[in-house]
Amino acid sequence: MTLRSRGLLFDDPPPLNLYPCRGAYVSEECGSINWEKFNEKYISFVYIRAGKGISFTDKQLEDNLKGALKSGLPFGFVFDLSFSADGLRQADAFLEATGDMTGRLAPVIDIRMSLIERLLYNDKRRTLKILSELRTALKRRCGCDPVIMTDERSYSELAEAVKGCPILGVDDDVSAFGGEWYMLAYSPDGRSEGLEDITKRYTMMTAYKGCTLDKLCADLTVSNK
Repeated sequence: MTLRSRGLLFDDPPPLNLYPCRGAYVSEECGSINWEKFNEKYISFVYIRAGKGISFTDKQLEDNLKGALKSGLPFGFVFDLSFSADGLRQADAFLEATGDMTGRLAPVIDIRMSLIERLLYNDKRRTLKILSELRTALKRRCGCDPVIMTDERSYSELAEAVKGCPILGVDDDVSAFGGEWYMLAYSPDGRSEGLEDITKRYTMMTAYKGCTLDKLCADLTVSNK
């Protein structure tokens, strides 16, 4: 029930023949990764969590960056939006942690709010301002709109600030995004021999119906700043 309420458990995973472009989202919660084994046939691209706000960096970011580079997989970074910090400063922190984005997949901003965040940061106008600042700064510096990682509730509340951005949906009811989602995180229960701790899992992702890896890269790869 907890996983369903977070939009991370699906009754019917997207069929591989219709959704062949599968990816992985990894963070410090996955532990250490053997990237040679992790680069398997059902993982064709990877998103790596970079951090959150202006001071938190994912503990595995450096190792995951090195591993992804060696693996040859197309990859990009996910940045968790802080609802208490200036948007421009967050953009600086994100780009400082990840370095040159050229040749990477478009950055992802995770705008999902926890229950505690909803209670503490209930000023919608301020939240929209922070998100708009971060989006604008990343678009100016990377040359493309960021992808927005969101669930139904956050999307409905903040849609005006992310209009035009590709959507990475995290919700059992994908119709919540108006059929416009670009990627989908459909399960947190991905298993791989590449995860050195066999009890750990990665988040399984897919691109939209019929999308190929070449199409995904053509649409999302950052080519200029």
